[in-house]
Amino acid sequence: MLNQAFTDAMTARADAAIGELVDLGARQFLAEPWRVARLAPEAERLNVAGLRRLTARRRRPASLNAGLARAQLARALQAEDFGKIWFRWRTEWRIRNAQA
Repeated sequence: MLNQAFTDAMTARADAAIGELVDLGARQFLAEPWRVARLAPEAERLNVAGLRRLTARRRRPASLNAGLARAQLARALQAEDFGKIWFRWRTEWRIRNAQA
């Protein structure tokens, strides 16, 4: 019984830590939306609906880091302001690249 209680406690702590990592990464995507483009080629060309499809479509992440990044993006996409933030960043990106 002691082993199960220990396992349950450690599992809860690990779940909480992973949740904090996901929240932290989501806040980072909101603060620096250009980071989203590092997750997938051509992400800067996608609107919010396209990003949602991208996160939903991929089945199995290649690594733990890729899985965390996908969870962080999915959490960021749930934020009320993400659409505005992403639209503003994409617009600035298009202007910069049109002038290049």
